[in-house]
Amino acid sequence: AFYIMGSSLALVIGIPLTRALSAVLDWRSIFWILNAMMLFSLAYFLKYLPKADHASTKLDLKNELQFFKDGKTLLLLAYTFAMFMGYNAFYTYATPYLLLLFPSIEPLMSLILVGLGLASFTGNLLGGHVSDAIGYAKSMMLGAVLQTAAMLLILVFQPSKWLSVLFIIVWLMSAWFTGLQLNTGIAQVTDNKSSFMLSINGSLIQLGGAFGASLAAVVINLSGIQSIVFVTLLTSLALILIQVVSMRKYP
Repeated sequence: AFYIMGSSLALVIGIPLTRALSAVLDWRSIFWILNAMMLFSLAYFLKYLPKADHASTKLDLKNELQFFKDGKTLLLLAYTFAMFMGYNAFYTYATPYLLLLFPSIEPLMSLILVGLGLASFTGNLLGGHVSDAIGYAKSMMLGAVLQTAAMLLILVFQPSKWLSVLFIIVWLMSAWFTGLQLNTGIAQVTDNKSSFMLSINGSLIQLGGAFGASLAAVVINLSGIQSIVFVTLLTSLALILIQVVSMRKYP
């Protein structure tokens, strides 16, 4: 939870700050600043990160692979892949989406990005509380429904500038509302016995994101940037279907 909260907070601060710096620095200078920050972080972790107990982190691959036979685990992994495919398909191009549809919004884009960052932070916070109250499975279903509803509203109100911004913020909040549950679900269905499955889940986040961003690029070339809404809408519907199957088959 702290890890995801930190990532959310980074979106609140980092994206608007980088956009503001781009007015006075070129992209090379910004990259040098980022490199310096990463080198500092590396030095900090090398000095202060505690050494791992190699006996406790030894991987028993044979036992770990048994979890792939568990349908509940596979459905969770499918949910992760589908969700981040849709997430990156839209979020990667959210700024050009708004700027191309509504050029007059450009002076306020930094404030909108702050709003998006706050939405991710708030969604993560709410997701944690709701998951504690009703369990991760119901929270994942609720998140999938909210993402689908938000995407439908973005599609319906696409001609409206401020309603589009509002529903994009709502969609991002619902996505981060769900994001917290994915590792929670993996931990629970494996009884906290599989760090390997958690790693696979993290890899699927990256793979789904890369696949979604690439698919959206193809869709943009074929039918315009406004069509990326359909990619994320379809993946949101897939999330609902995956979770319906999971909750019925593994109550």
